[in-house]
Amino acid sequence: MQDYLLRNNIFWCDVGDGLIFLDLHSERYFSLPRADCISLSKFVKGWPACSEATLAAVNSQVAESLVKRGLLTQDLQLGKPMEEVRVKVLDAIEPAGRTLEGESRIRFQHAVRFAMSYCMVSARMRVLGFESVILGLKRRNTYLANNRYSDPVNLKSVLNAFQRIRPLFYTARDRCLVDCLVLIEFLQRSGITANLVIGVEVRPFTAHAWVQHEGTVLTDWRANVQDLTPILVV
Repeated sequence: MQDYLLRNNIFWCDVGDGLIFLDLHSERYFSLPRADCISLSKFVKGWPACSEATLAAVNSQVAESLVKRGLLTQDLQLGKPMEEVRVKVLDAIEPAGRTLEGESRIRFQHAVRFAMSYCMVSARMRVLGFESVILGLKRRNTYLANNRYSDPVNLKSVLNAFQRIRPLFYTARDRCLVDCLVLIEFLQRSGITANLVIGVEVRPFTAHAWVQHEGTVLTDWRANVQDLTPILVV
C-alpha cells in the first residue's frame, strides 16, 4: 500500500545511481542511493518503478526516515505524487554577455523595467526566501499564459535590451540563479512567459540554472545544459 507522498516543496530527478532531491524550503539538495529507492517504490505514490531482478527486503524504515527529514508526508494537503520533470532543449539564443543583432540604443522604459525587476527579485529573495519566490513565479507565469497581451513583443529585442543594461547593475558570473530570476521578471513585465530550469550533474555534483522560452535556452549555450538532468522547471 502506497501511504506516502512527496512534500510539495520537494522536487527530484533520477540520475541513474539514485535520486537527487531539492528542498525549496531549506534550499538544500539530498541524494538517495539506488538500493534505498528499490524499497520505496512499494510505499510512495508515483515513485519510479525499479527494474532490478533481485529486490532487498521491503520495509517502511527508509520512508519513515525521509518523513523525519521533511521529504515525505502522509498528509494529502502537504504532499503530491512523484512526477518526473521533463524539459526539451531544442535551440539556444546567444547567451547573456553577447550582444544580439538589433537596436543598440537603450530605451528609458527598458532601463526602468530592468531596475524594477532587479529590485523586486533582490527584495523577494531577501525577505520571502527561495521557496516563496518560486511559487510566485509559477503564479505569474500562469496568469500571463491565460491573459496574453494583444500586442506581440519581439523576444530578441527584449533580450537584447536586458543584456545591454545588465552590466550597469551586476555581472552574471557565479550568479546564475539571480540572473535567471531577474531576466524572467524582466520578460514578464514585457508580457513574455519564460521558465526557470534548474539542472544537476552528479560527478562532481553541480547545480545550474537557466531560462527557457518554450524549447529555446535564453541564458546559456545549448551544449552547457543538455547533459544536465532537470530537477525543477517553473
